[in-house]
Amino acid sequence: IILNEYSKSINLFISICEIYNIKPVIMTQFNLFNNFEYVKQEYADIYQDDDQLLKFVEIYNSANNLLREIALENNIIIIDLDKKIPKTTDNFVDAVHLTNKGSKVVSEIVTESLIKLVK
Repeated sequence: IILNEYSKSINLFISICEIYNIKPVIMTQFNLFNNFEYVKQEYADIYQDDDQLLKFVEIYNSANNLLREIALENNIIIIDLDKKIPKTTDNFVDAVHLTNKGSKVVSEIVTESLIKLVK
């Protein structure tokens, strides 16, 4: 249900862009979910067992994969921050929020990607 609704919202966004002759750019969400022990420690208060946390991570990663599929199907530019941001703790405050260093890395990647589009 979650991924279906997410897909609908992304496709709606794309449709609106097409109506107004706007070229959309979508981005995956960076994360530190590759380090399960770190994530488990960070989310211990929210997720009481590994299965709940693993399900959350699975849905999160599936959402990024869904964005990749939608971009490919619709010939839309995607900035794959999930793949481009180094998954190290010095870039992240927690599993999904960036440090100042991580924010600078993201801003450089986004800037470089957008400059290529306008040239």
